Parts: sequence; structure tokens; C-alpha cells
Amino acid sequence: MELERQQYHYYAFVSYSSADGKWAKWIQSKLEGYRLPIALRKESIDMPKRITPVFRDTTDLSTGVLKDVLQTGANDVYVVTTKEGKEILLPVIDECILDVSLEENKVTAHIMPGLLD
Repeated sequence: MELERQQYHYYAFVSYSSADGKWAKWIQSKLEGYRLPIALRKESIDMPKRITPVFRDTTDLSTGVLKDVLQTGANDVYVVTTKEGKEILLPVIDECILDVSLEENKVTAHIMPGLLD
């Protein structure tokens, strides 16, 4: 029985607190610039030469459209549809919603683990 291999768009996911943004950007660039050893790449035909792209959660989420705001009682939840058509639920809490700019019509969010699953 042959297992079906899933194709992923990203090879790594960097999640971090807003205070560590500088380090997250640094590690993303180092990971994307790292060349995998030839011996490792020979183990699999599908193995890339580099680990790229790396997803950095507050900067790399595809542009989405705020479709709805759910009022749950405890906190609101933003319903965002990405340009790929995936629906993401973002809790309106300080750890997740980092900035709301009405002038720029933009919300900056920290995508917490599990929110993209």
C-alpha cells in the first residue's frame, strides 16, 4: 500500500510574540537561506534544495477579507476569508489581534497555533 503524500505550501512555521519580531524575521531569513545537505536531499526525490518558503505568522498570512464578527459573550471573533477561500476564526483578544487601523482598513494579527488547522 502506497501512502499518498500531502503537498504543503510552507516547509516551516515561525510563531512568536510581538516582542520577538526582529528575531522571527532573522530566523525566517536564515531558514530560507539554508541549503539542505546533498546526502539528505538524495533520500527523497521531492526534497527541496532550500527550506523555502517559511511562514512567519504576522507577516505572511495571505490577504483576507473580514466577512463577519461573531459576538460570543466572552470576546468577539473575526471571521476572515483568505484569498484562497479558507475561513479563519480570529478571537479578538490581545494575544491575537495586535493592531486595528481604521485609516488603513487593516488588522494585524498574531496567528496562534491551531488557528490555521
